[in-house]
Amino acid sequence: MCVDNNEAFWLWFLFHFNSHFTTFDNY
Repeated sequence: MCVDNNEAFWLWFLFHFNSHFTTFDNY
């Protein structure tokens, strides 16, 4: 895996992680 791909993966992961947390916050 390339470093650029890894960075994109982490950005996507953090974005999804944040979305889940905000969803839980609403409850």
